[in-house]
Amino acid sequence: MKKIRFLILGLSAVLCIAVFVNWDRISSGVNKETDTAIGSETYVSGENYFESAKYSRDRVRNETVSALKEIISDEKADEESKKTAENDISFYAKAAETESSIENLVKAKGFSECVAFVGKDNVSVVVENKLTAEDAAKITDIAIGQTGFEYSAIKIIELASEKSQ
Repeated sequence: MKKIRFLILGLSAVLCIAVFVNWDRISSGVNKETDTAIGSETYVSGENYFESAKYSRDRVRNETVSALKEIISDEKADEESKKTAENDISFYAKAAETESSIENLVKAKGFSECVAFVGKDNVSVVVENKLTAEDAAKITDIAIGQTGFEYSAIKIIELASEKSQ
C-alpha cells in the first residue's frame, strides 16, 4: 500500500520536473523581463516553440494519467491510493480542458499563437505577439475567467520573434 502512495508521489514529482524543465527551457531564452500591475511578462524565443510545448505538455500528462490508471486498476492498491489517483486524473482532465479554453479564447482575441499551462494554483500563458498593457489585461481576464485564480497567479510570457533578437 505504501508502494502505491510512493508511486503517486513519484508521478507527481515527475510531472513537476517536466514542468520545471519546460519552464527552464523558456527561461533560457529570456532576454527581457518586466513586471506589470497585471501579472508579469517575460520574453522568450524559440522556433516551433508552441508545437513543442503543447506536445511536451500533453505527452507528460498522458504518461502520468496512464500510470495513475494502472494504480486504479491494481487490485493490491488501497482505496485511498485509488481515490488519490482518481482525483489526480480528474485534475489533469480539467487542466487540459481549461488550457484548451484559454488558448482558444486568446486566439479569438487576435493573438496568432498561444499555449497555456495550468497548475493547481497558477497559470502561465505564452503568446507570440508583442503585448501592450491592454493586451496583457485581455489575456489576464481570460485566464482569471477560466481558472478563477487571482491576477497575481497569472503569468504572461511573450515569445520574442527571431527578427527582434
